[in-house]
Amino acid sequence: MQKAGRTLAPRWWLADRIREYMRDKLGFTPDEASDACDRIIRYLAERTGLIEERGLDSFGFSHRTLQEYFASLGVNDEADGSPARDTTDFIRGYSYHPEWCEVVRLLAAQLTPALAESLIRGILDDPDPVGRFLKRGPLLSLKCLSDGTTIADRRLISSIFDSLVELGRSKWLGITFEAMDVLEGLEGTRLEASAKATMAAILDTAKSSLPRDDYACLHHNVTLPDALEQAQHNLFPEVDLEAGRIVSLELDGAKVITPLLNIDLLLSEPDKWYKSACSILDDDRQDLQLRQMLVCELGGRVGTDRRAAMRLRKILAATNPPASLRALAASAMASAAGERPGSKRFLLRILERDRDNEVRAACAAGLVRAAAGDEQVAKKLRTILTGRGAKTVRCGAAAGLSAVALTAEDITGELLRCAAGAKEPVTLRQSCGWALRPQLGKNEQVTDLFKLWLNLPKPAILQQLAAQGLASAMADESVAWDVRLVEKIEHILMNVAEPCPHALESLRELANARAVRGGLRLETVLADSLRPVVGAIELSFVFGSTARNRQTQDSDIDLLILGEVTLKDLSAPLRKAESTLGRRINPAIYTLDAFRRKYQAGDPFLLDVYRREKLFVMSRRAGASQKDLDDELRVMVAERLVAAV
Repeated sequence: MQKAGRTLAPRWWLADRIREYMRDKLGFTPDEASDACDRIIRYLAERTGLIEERGLDSFGFSHRTLQEYFASLGVNDEADGSPARDTTDFIRGYSYHPEWCEVVRLLAAQLTPALAESLIRGILDDPDPVGRFLKRGPLLSLKCLSDGTTIADRRLISSIFDSLVELGRSKWLGITFEAMDVLEGLEGTRLEASAKATMAAILDTAKSSLPRDDYACLHHNVTLPDALEQAQHNLFPEVDLEAGRIVSLELDGAKVITPLLNIDLLLSEPDKWYKSACSILDDDRQDLQLRQMLVCELGGRVGTDRRAAMRLRKILAATNPPASLRALAASAMASAAGERPGSKRFLLRILERDRDNEVRAACAAGLVRAAAGDEQVAKKLRTILTGRGAKTVRCGAAAGLSAVALTAEDITGELLRCAAGAKEPVTLRQSCGWALRPQLGKNEQVTDLFKLWLNLPKPAILQQLAAQGLASAMADESVAWDVRLVEKIEHILMNVAEPCPHALESLRELANARAVRGGLRLETVLADSLRPVVGAIELSFVFGSTARNRQTQDSDIDLLILGEVTLKDLSAPLRKAESTLGRRINPAIYTLDAFRRKYQAGDPFLLDVYRREKLFVMSRRAGASQKDLDDELRVMVAERLVAAV
């Protein structure tokens, strides 16, 4: 089920697996196995709770963890039945699959130190450049170690930690945040000291390498949660009835001023919390950050608490609060505007009459749900979009039309005209692009526009938006998977000037989608790069430390090639493969006759290559496989033995 990507299986499939196991593993006769199937299924579903019926003759595990655990046992069982017992080979195609992460972790914890080391080396040898960019190999390896996987090679463990220190120089803070979370997960293990030292090294590197704001963000992400939790428990008795307050925290020798929500009061006495929140929001002397935090909290309650919606309306109607606070209140009312006519009319009135463009833009965007169900609201937003009013308000109108555009072709047409208009402000074109993004793959004109933006380096903000949108659309199969397009998108996103969470999420989606499709494997990358000279190659395979799963991050890839090909012929193809794999390729080239002659003469190097593990890359024969490689080399061994006799 795990390999097929399924969580449900029909009764007949489950019965076939039980019969097969009883017959092949336990020695039951076919009739005995068939007779026992129904009883076993009933026992598993009704007595053990391992599986449950989720429809007519359809079964699934009662919890996903059970499926993942039994999948890990299945992989281990398959490896036990293999003569070579190479667990890494059995898991190779699934190491980075998003639905196999827990299986890999469970499997690693079951292995002996030697086998676990081989598996971890395979995980670290990530052939996907995006995967290496995201550090998924080191992070998955550390997750395995946090689950109790045992490895004897201390140098390998140290190399994993050392590979993360360079994140201190990366502007992609989201990747660093994830690494910090994984390192914190090693608390309480024997690797806790190494994890803490690595976190400190990342912060030290960031302090000297990143802009001050980026370093502060990274440092606060590590230290602020614990400090806030401590502050929450240390609220003074006299402020117990305050909805929140500004606290001053000492972090790394510097003072940090931050708002703190009184969660205890909110949960235990919500009426008193609401009364205090209203008092703070009405007081213009209160800190703006604190008031914004309270508005966001009220925004999460407008669907269930009418008082929250009324308070937000009061803030929005007043003229003395800062525009940023009023705009935030308008955004917080979006869900209420889609469900309550009064809130919808109120936002429309502020949109028409208010003097502040930031507030009007937030009102226009906040009407997104209302516009989807009210033709008059959609017409109003369309008029603003196509007019010559303030740019900010037109951007808000574009956001407000995003939902109705899914079903209204005329609205889609207006958004397309604005997005494609070279004379329109770039920010408006960007807002229209965001509004059109859900239609990628569904509307040909929208898809063509995004592909056009992708090929235009300027304005860069539109190219980045196109890359992010197309990445998500190909990941969820709305747009057909295109290898060349994927590579272009990856290059654009990994080189954006100002990384953002949207770009990072798009890269993760692409990496996961590729893994679901089988992922990049070293052998396939090498085979694809050698296509231009395939007619001159008889046989090629990887040998050495990589084939034995003993490679390190600095290891070369040893590639043996038999055929009428020269190093000059291979120069460009191998450079392409090196760029993808991130490792140097060391080719050993022989003609077929030279290989046979040297081998039959007892060449020590070739004798060693034959005896050790190899990874098949390609052969002139169509459909050749790893077994064909072994067979052909075995024939050469036989020829040498005959010659010696």
